[in-house]
Amino acid sequence: VATDMDSEIYSFEWPVDEELPPHRFGVFCDHQEVLSQVNVAIPLSKLVFTGGFVKEEFTRCYSEEDLRSFRKDLSLPCDRDVISLMMGSLGGRQIGDYVLKILEAADKGAFLGEPHFVILCGKNTSLEQKLKKVLERRGYKKNRIGFFERPFGGISFSILGYTDQVYKYYALSRGLITKPGGGSVHEALALNLPLIIDKVNGQLPCEQLTSKIVSEHGAGVVIDDLKNLPFLINTHFIDSNGNNEMRDRVSRFKSEQSDPCLFSQKIGDTVETLFLESTRC
Repeated sequence: VATDMDSEIYSFEWPVDEELPPHRFGVFCDHQEVLSQVNVAIPLSKLVFTGGFVKEEFTRCYSEEDLRSFRKDLSLPCDRDVISLMMGSLGGRQIGDYVLKILEAADKGAFLGEPHFVILCGKNTSLEQKLKKVLERRGYKKNRIGFFERPFGGISFSILGYTDQVYKYYALSRGLITKPGGGSVHEALALNLPLIIDKVNGQLPCEQLTSKIVSEHGAGVVIDDLKNLPFLINTHFIDSNGNNEMRDRVSRFKSEQSDPCLFSQKIGDTVETLFLESTRC
């Protein structure tokens, strides 16, 4: 099963033995550019469109009561739009550049309202500590429920290390700023979460196709210059019309291509089919 839309690296050494046991090759979606990356040695009859691999928590539809409970559990302010920023579980260093640009924009009053930014540093503990010191030097204080804010108001922050509560933050968010890795993008799509996809310092070759397809379908926008960050956040995350329009495009993309929520079902059905085929061999 390919976990990125670009499946070339997963399929390039596919065996051509006609005596192979029953098998399938799983790809994210039925999209021409995705199919073009599959090794030609794999017959189309052996392809399964799996959707993205996501944990069950990302596939649920959460009620307003659920969301209020999440805010309380995570100690997030109840009166602010939440925007999440995550660059993989290892916490990409570019997160620091984004936070500095957010701080600069806030000082200029560039944001609509006073959003709360959740910065997910993953396992990069040194980055987590560095960002907390940056906020403190700029006058942000950690309040009694754990997030950083200025005494006279403005935007606020949660600076977090590795957590298994990511789905709660995503469910509460107006949008996610992330790199185009298969995991984060699939999780965001599963929750209908609008995306700003990082390309400021380039992208990994295996992640470029995901970025291209998501942006072409309007399920997210690609950022290649941080000077555009405040505009993109305001337009696609904070502005209600822009946010709802992108969520509609995310839903349409999933219905037209392949729903990332279907992975468990598709894999279960595929395994059952393979068992049946093997008994006939």
